[in-house]
Formats: sequence, structure tokens, C-alpha cells
Amino acid sequence: MIHKILLCSFFLLVTNVVCAQTPTQTIRGRVTDALNKKPLNEASIQISNLDLKTTSNTEGVFKLENIPVGRHIVSVSFVGYESLLLMNVYVVSGKETVLDINLNNTNIDLGTVTISDTKTEPSITPSIKVLEKDRFQYAATFADPARYASYAPGVAIDNDQANNISIRGISPNAMQWYLEGAEIVNPNHLSNAGIVSDRAAANGGGVMILSSNLLEKTTLFQGVAPVQYGNALAGSLDMNIRKGNNEKRQTTLSVGVIGFDLATEGYFSKESGASYLINYRYSFTGLLNKLGVNLGDEAVGFQDLSVHLNFPTKKVGSFSLFAIGGVSDNIFDHKKVRSEWTSDKDSQDIKFEGRMGVAGMKHQIGFGKSNWQTVFVVSALDNTRNATGFGLNDIPLNTTRFENSHAKYFFKTDVKRRLGNKELNVGVIVKNEVASSFDTYNKGVNELKEGGKGSGNWLIPFADLSGRVGDDWQYQVGARGVYFDFLNKFSFEPQGSLRYNVKRNQYVQLSYSRQSQLISPENYFYQINNFYIYKNKDLVKSHNLNLAYDRKILNDITFRAEGFAQFYDNVYENSTSTPIASMTILETSNAQSLGAATGSVRTVGGSVSLSQSFKKGYFWLANATFFDTKRLKDGFERDMLFNNQYVTNALVGKEWALGKNQNRFLGASLRGILRGGFYDIYQNENVFQNTKKVADYTRFDLNIYLKSNKKKWSSTVQLDIQNVMSKENAWATAFDNFQRKTILKTQLGLIPNVSYKVEF
Repeated sequence: MIHKILLCSFFLLVTNVVCAQTPTQTIRGRVTDALNKKPLNEASIQISNLDLKTTSNTEGVFKLENIPVGRHIVSVSFVGYESLLLMNVYVVSGKETVLDINLNNTNIDLGTVTISDTKTEPSITPSIKVLEKDRFQYAATFADPARYASYAPGVAIDNDQANNISIRGISPNAMQWYLEGAEIVNPNHLSNAGIVSDRAAANGGGVMILSSNLLEKTTLFQGVAPVQYGNALAGSLDMNIRKGNNEKRQTTLSVGVIGFDLATEGYFSKESGASYLINYRYSFTGLLNKLGVNLGDEAVGFQDLSVHLNFPTKKVGSFSLFAIGGVSDNIFDHKKVRSEWTSDKDSQDIKFEGRMGVAGMKHQIGFGKSNWQTVFVVSALDNTRNATGFGLNDIPLNTTRFENSHAKYFFKTDVKRRLGNKELNVGVIVKNEVASSFDTYNKGVNELKEGGKGSGNWLIPFADLSGRVGDDWQYQVGARGVYFDFLNKFSFEPQGSLRYNVKRNQYVQLSYSRQSQLISPENYFYQINNFYIYKNKDLVKSHNLNLAYDRKILNDITFRAEGFAQFYDNVYENSTSTPIASMTILETSNAQSLGAATGSVRTVGGSVSLSQSFKKGYFWLANATFFDTKRLKDGFERDMLFNNQYVTNALVGKEWALGKNQNRFLGASLRGILRGGFYDIYQNENVFQNTKKVADYTRFDLNIYLKSNKKKWSSTVQLDIQNVMSKENAWATAFDNFQRKTILKTQLGLIPNVSYKVEF
């Protein structure tokens, strides 16, 4: 019934849109040197498809007014710098299009760099996927950066109801979250979503706390990563917050099944260029629960607030302050009628609560041929899960409480300097982590408490040098040193890339890095009889090798082929029966006792991908990744739990301009996913037996949207459906105490999201 209501609501909104006169909007922005951020005077900016052009002033600022709504091609050039061709600049009437353009200095003519967004790839680090801030055309992303990342080769979402991502067959716990280049704790609401044990996950959750209204771009690093990124074996996701409009006050309001979203932005003063961006969001289901309307068996709610303040100065650089915070809860009340119990969960009262927050400051100043950047960020989370089991006559029988907290204090400062046709980057990271995790059983009566708490400090100096040799060769070499005082361990981690430019539109690149990661601090601080069981262990480390071939076809189709190999050592198994099992990095079958002897893991595979940004209204992508991830120990190979062995993605979309004045845009996209099933440890009561592979996973997603432009505002109506065929894919097995047998759990069926957004 709810599906029919949502569909009817969507089409009623569509049919209520009326035509208007051809609306226009302004394209403006600033052109700066990519390194020192100094303005470039008299840079040429041209809208190629309209034959309109202008130049930047002494502050690097430019403005093009009365630009018709729709998609445009913008070219930017300046003598001595690489030219830039932006193929997909989207102009809507309700909000100015503000471009922050950074050009790379070069004394070699490399022609024009063609990209679909305003940001270039940092240096030549491989395997970078830039996820644009407004990619609402992609099906079933729900404006979530991690779900965007699932379109990248080799990336699989762990469970339909969450955004935990597995990269190339490794656990989601082997990736790391970054905000503005700073490492942060898990930035998600409802981190227990999609977890068999219903405990908080180290990475991922049901909903991203940071609203998409604030995001400028999100970058995914797979395997090899720049030296300033670390503490991640599989990959890192770095999110960047956009600046608020510093010349005009604007508002965005959206309402949908996920929630109510309100964003406001504007200037403190036009003279200073200081701006603000504030966003508040409240879940739709949470509001209905407050009104006494129940949707399903559980009451789920969340809310969050995000703020970004930007203060540019003429003499001491630019300052930005940012903060995000969110709370969420998930409440399940046991069924009062015993005959209605069908599983162990029906006999329990369960309440999961989560809190997470980030506060940071960033400073950047350019001088001469250098740029100095500093960022300081504090992030913290706290999760609790309380459960009470009931028996006959509704009598409480047992209680359990899970609680974990994690805080990071992150400071990074680095200086980049141009040395002829080379660029040197030198910096240092200082970090402190505080974490605790406890399980309490039958509190107050035969109480049993397990877990631990602790803290540790990191010192991480790093440096890298990049440049060119002749017209065809580019290189990057660097290293980082990692010292963690809790373990008293040091790791030297080199990194390098070598690229040969076959032609201006294609290259071959070989890359290597040595990386390490701390198994979740909750593991390292776990205690038995006041003894830290991992105190004498080392960081988990990896060697990463990547060979890539990249080619632009007809300037709008990108072909990429990659081969990769990753070798992990110092891998410690954790028994899946321990409380901290859900937070291990490298789960494997037939796990041994806690803190067992070391072993190694290897991943070998390759991927191919083809993609095309908008051309004549069409957009599409296709990729396929094949790999094998095995644990090697005592001469035997064992499959890792997330070794699904292959992941394929396909997306095709089309956008039509409607109306006499072409001020409305109707679009649709269809996505298909086919991947191997994950491995699952078969459970028989309290015994964990052999691992078996669940069935392969298939899913189709559909997105339909209508964007309308009026004179001073614009709106978007969207129907986004995950799993349009409503196939319940296999998830995992679990022993159910009520049924006294092992049952197969399945993933969710069809998930529709109708939303309406207005910008003015």
C-alpha cells in the first residue's frame, strides 16, 4: 500500500508543474593557482556552447550573467597553465553556479585537461574516483557518499540497509573516513544497521550524518594512496565541504521519505567575502513516531546539524570552521503475545542509541611559490545497545548492554612548494585516539563485564616529490613514518608512481605503496584480567601494487583497465564468538582463538571500466572487477569472509529538455548490480563451523526525476527506488535461540524514496 501512495504522490507532483518563461542564472567563480591559491588575473573563461566569454579580474573573480538553465561546457585557460574544459556545468534558476577553479602551473604544453567536475586529481596518485556534489541522477544513492562509491570498480555494499563498503574483498573495517583531509570516526547514523549481531560497526551505518547539501566532492582512494592518507588497508573516503555563497543568500528545502532537510547559506559581508552554510535534517520516520504513527516493528529516528563558516583574508590566508553532529536511535519492543513470537528478537526489548560529532578548523595561506595548510579536527562517537529478554508471564529473564566510544584528535600541517617543474610536499600529522568497549551481562545479578579502554598517540611525518621528465614521463615518490606509542611500534611506509603519457589522451601508470592500519582501537585496548592482549602485537601492514591503463576516447568516453595485488602481513585472527569480532579488520573462515598467531592475506585481481558523462542527454557507465582474497597460514588457503570474487556495475541514463522554453528536465536512470556472494560462518548454537558462500547477489535500481526552473526558484521531484525487482538476496546465517536452529537471513526488498526539493 505504501508503495502505491508514494508513486501516486510522485506523479501528482510532476503533473502540477507548469511551464514558465526561459529562466536564467549566473555562472561566477574564482580562478587561482592550484598550489598557492593566488588569484590569476585575466584568465579566459568561455562557455563554449553559447560562445560567451569573459576574463577574471585582479582577484581572479569572474562573472557571466543571464546564462540559460541547463548543462553547459566551460573552458578556462591562462598562459603558463594547463587549460581546463568542464564538460558538465549544471545551471539551475534557483541557485547561482559558483566555480572554484584551480589551474596547474606547467612549463610544458600538455594541451587541455578534460573533466566533468571543477576539481582535478591530486598529482598522479592512482585509483581516484571523484564523486560530484550533485549527482542526483545516479539511482539508489540517496545522496550518500558511500553509496556513490559503490559505483566504483571493486566496491560492494555489505548490506542493503546500510552503507558499509567492502573494497576488493576486504572487510568494510579496512577503510577509513576523512573530512577535509582529516581522519575522523565513523560519521554515520544507526551504525548497527545491516550488522548480524546488531552491534555498532566500526565503519558505516544506515544514513550518513553529513548532508549532501554541504558536500563539494568526495574522493575514493583504493589500494595505493597519497602519503598524507593512512590507517587504511583497503581504501579511504575523503569528503570535502563546499563554501556558502558569499554574494547572495540562498535556501534549499527538501522533503522525502528519508527526512526533512533545510539548508541556508549566504554572506556575512560582501566586502570581506566571508560566508556561512548551515544545514539541519530530521528523519521522516522519527517525526511519524513522535506523532504515534508506527511504520513496521521498529521505531527509527535521527537528526543532525552541520555548519561551515569561511573567512578569507587578504594578508593572512583563509580560515574555515566546520562542525557536524547527529543523534539516532532504534527501538524495538517485544511482542506481548507469546504466540506471535517467531524469532528470538520477538522476545526482547532492544534500544540502540548513537551520538557522533565533529568540530574542526582549517587554515590555508599562499606565499611565493608555496602553500601552507593546517587542519585541526576533533571527532567522537558513543553507541549503546540495551536488550532485555522476556519469558513466560512477561517476566524479564536477562539483560545485556553493549557500549563503545571512540574519539580522535587530529592535527596536520604541511607545506607545498613548487621547484621548477617539480612539487615538494612536506608535513606532519599528530593524532591521539581514545576508545573503550564493554559488554555487560545481567547487570547487578551475577554480572559479567568484558572489554577495555585505553588511549594512544601517533606521530606521522611525511613527504613526497612529484614532477616530470621530458614531455612523456611523470613521477611521484614519497614516504611516511608511523609511530604509535601504545604499541611502541614504528613503520616506514614508502609510496611511488611512475606514469608514461603514450599520447595526450592516454597513459600507463605503475604505482606502489606500503601502508598500515590499527585494528579498531576497541580491539587493541581489549583486556583480560587487566592485561592488554594486543599490547605486544604490531600494526597490520600491506604492500600495494597497481598497474593502470587510462584512455580518453572522443574526449567524453573514459576507458580504464587496472591490475592490482595487495599483500597483508601481521594479520591476527579473532574468534567470531568474541564481543569485538564485528570490529576486526580481516575476518576469515575457521577463526582461531583471540590473538592467535600471525598469518598473511593476499588479494590479486583486475578491473575494466567504461564511462561517459552527459552527451546529448545520455550518460552511462559499466565496470567489472575480478579478484581473489585469501588468507595464507600453515600452508593452507582460506577464503576471507568478504571474498565475493567479482563485482559488476552498469548504469544507463537519459535526460530530456521539456517545454517550449526547455526550462524543465526529465531524467531517468537504471542501474544493475551483479556480484558474488559473501562467505558466511555457519553457526550451530554456540559453535562456529565451516564457512560457506551464500548465493550470488543481483539488484536493479531505478531513478526518475523532474527538475523545473522558474524565474527565481527551481524544484526537483524525484522517485528513487532501490531493488526495483524486490529481490530478497541472501545475507547471512545465524542461530536463533527461540527456534533452536540456524536460519538464513535475507536482505531487504524494494525501498522507494520520493522526495521534493526546492531551491531559491
